Amino acid sequence: MTLQEVPLLTQVEIIALHHEAHMKRRLMDLGFVVGNIVEPILSSPSKGMRAYIVKGGKIALRASDEKNIEVREKGEFRAV
Repeated sequence: MTLQEVPLLTQVEIIALHHEAHMKRRLMDLGFVVGNIVEPILSSPSKGMRAYIVKGGKIALRASDEKNIEVREKGEFRAV
């Protein structure tokens, strides 16, 4: 599932960032790191951006960036 598909007010865990190196680094600097928990809290009327709680701060992302962040439901088990 991608971050773009997560319903508002649902906590998820980041499991992969599928971005080019410069954008991946920027997202990681903002707290979008594999293993971190994020929660979408607001959505723009145009659906082009959403705000997230990440490590206690609020960060807004464009839909084009959300679709490249892979997540899973908090506590979901994934076999290796």
